Amino acid sequence: LMAMESWRDDILCQLYRAGRQDTEGEQIVLSYFSAVRQLNEDLAKELWDVVSCGLTLVKQDPSLFVAAIRIIEREEKIDQVALDGQNHHMFFPPGRPKNLRQMFFKVIEQSTATQFRARQTDTKGPGLANHLAALQNNILNDLKVVKHLMVQCCPPHYNILQTYILLHHSYLSGHLQDIISWDLEKSEIYTVLNWIRQIYHSPEMVDHPDLSPDVDITSPGPLISQGALEQLEDKYVNAIRVS
Repeated sequence: LMAMESWRDDILCQLYRAGRQDTEGEQIVLSYFSAVRQLNEDLAKELWDVVSCGLTLVKQDPSLFVAAIRIIEREEKIDQVALDGQNHHMFFPPGRPKNLRQMFFKVIEQSTATQFRARQTDTKGPGLANHLAALQNNILNDLKVVKHLMVQCCPPHYNILQTYILLHHSYLSGHLQDIISWDLEKSEIYTVLNWIRQIYHSPEMVDHPDLSPDVDITSPGPLISQGALEQLEDKYVNAIRVS
């Protein structure tokens, strides 16, 4: 793919320098190298399949994930060279910038959201406590994998551990907002309050010794707003009084 892009761009650059861009000759070149676009799409599909399975691959076969990262970084450098040239009114290759690094983080976000939705089962009634315990265990395990395995596969500027912290925090916050909007029983309210106040920021979860001190547990902010927390506490007090 790189060889084909290089040949295509060399010819197009010669046409550009000769003042023959936007001509029939350029269209002939683009038509001749039309397979480049399909190859790019095929490569992107393979890349994002690998990235979306990153948490599993870094445990089983990190070489695939590392190879994907190397391709992304190589393409980012080529993007930058093209953009620098454009700033100096030089030839700009078709299909640039590819912005693969930006797409990498988007795929990470999408795969985390999909995984989080798949874990949202048996959340009402007696299953709520078990559900929160399962979330605690799954999130902690994910973050351990990121810290101990995935971080080694990514360049430092990816800040991949903090990325996962923020993503899990965001989806967990939204999920808890949904839960506290339900008509909860007294025991369920206590379970949620205890989990938010005592579990999440404790050594049993994001402040776990395996994650500290690399995880900044303060930067994501509270799981739910102070106002929402106070309303939930008031609701619990009222439920106790009624009982």
